[in-house]
Amino acid sequence: MTLAAADPAFRIHAALDRLAADMPALGVAVSGGGDSVALMHMAADWARGRRIMAATVDHGLRPDSAAEARQVGRAARALGLSHATLLWQRGTEAGNLMASARDARLRLLSGWAQRNGLSAVLLGHTADDQAETLLLGALRGRVTGMSERSEVEGARVVRPLLGVR
Repeated sequence: MTLAAADPAFRIHAALDRLAADMPALGVAVSGGGDSVALMHMAADWARGRRIMAATVDHGLRPDSAAEARQVGRAARALGLSHATLLWQRGTEAGNLMASARDARLRLLSGWAQRNGLSAVLLGHTADDQAETLLLGALRGRVTGMSERSEVEGARVVRPLLGVR
């Protein structure tokens, strides 16, 4: 597919070229939301011989979460990608449920990437997510955003959508 520079897909492919060109095997974290599903499609289209795998973390926090993970699996397989559903076995820990779920998601994805020899995991965070992160951080007295490339829980994380809304 030939993409025009004004096309968001062109910008995402360019970001993948810049951030992940040296990576022969990548994972894509796919929640089932529009951003991560779009990223899965973009990565599959961009892959050019790279091994791309998809994973969904099922936190078990909503009644439909297992069905949503199965739907992501069907979409991944339609693109020729393998898919894994990673289940969070929540303990009895008290505290911030969303923070615990986020930490568990990163731990599960990191372990999955390491077990499968993946160079990095692509995350679908966008410019809007970055703005939210900065705003919430500022309200808490710290101003730090998400990096396009970082290491989280022992795995490299790449966020190629940070430049798009």
